[in-house]
Amino acid sequence: MKKYLIISLCLVLFLLGFSLYQAIVFNDGKLHVTICDVGQGDAVVMRTPDQRVILFDGGPDKKVLGCLNRAMPYWERHIDLMILSHPHADHLNGLVDVLRVYSVRQFATEELDNTSDGYKALEQAVKKEGLVWQILYQGDRIKISHDISLNVIWPTREYISTITGDGAVVYEEVSSLELLLSYKDFRLLLTGDSQHEHLEEALRMYPAELSNITVLQEPHHGSRTGITPEIIQAFSPQLVTISVGAKNTYGHPASNVISILQDAGVLVVRTDKEGDLKLITDGKSYNLK
Repeated sequence: MKKYLIISLCLVLFLLGFSLYQAIVFNDGKLHVTICDVGQGDAVVMRTPDQRVILFDGGPDKKVLGCLNRAMPYWERHIDLMILSHPHADHLNGLVDVLRVYSVRQFATEELDNTSDGYKALEQAVKKEGLVWQILYQGDRIKISHDISLNVIWPTREYISTITGDGAVVYEEVSSLELLLSYKDFRLLLTGDSQHEHLEEALRMYPAELSNITVLQEPHHGSRTGITPEIIQAFSPQLVTISVGAKNTYGHPASNVISILQDAGVLVVRTDKEGDLKLITDGKSYNLK
């Protein structure tokens, strides 16, 4: 009996210590951004200084749940805002698993459809949670807190209408949400599977806002069609992250992309090499862990 009491006491002390540790780590008054290692796919978790959680994409499967566990205190089971960049499996499938485990308060995406089983499952899961299927366009702004905002810089309503026509379903990399997260001097550009021509359009419309980006999420897992030297020169990012699966069959990241980034002298980090990429910032400087 005494042995079990000692074991129980040790477990209680461990849980208390672990809870205290997580409370100190996560409630440090800073913005935490985790670029998740979900294999060949995208998922980004952002946790604000006032404990709001934003999830941008969910990867191809339930690996995103492990990343959420690592990016949030174990007792938190809510997500304030879930965003899908575009309706492709390597970005949306994991969101279905997230909706089964977490309480999601708001959902948003772009105005494109897909007839895949995964997309249908996501539609059903969002509906089951009673969430509004919110559509975002260029110019929309989501105020997360008093000093953190998400600005939609692509696509425009007009562009979407040209590619969907009479409600046609599209499958190619024709559009992806591009979001600029701003927190004081820190700016993170989330690109999903954007193509260079869409980034060029965004740059034409927002030249000042998109200059001197702190962190750039490399478009489309490092696809050869994602960036150009001119785009990197305009963005002038301090750091570029690449979400990519190890030994993927697409050849991502492409050699020309790596060359562009190396020639520009940009620091590059990859999920296939480093696992989860963790950024912590006070809005002025940031640490990469």
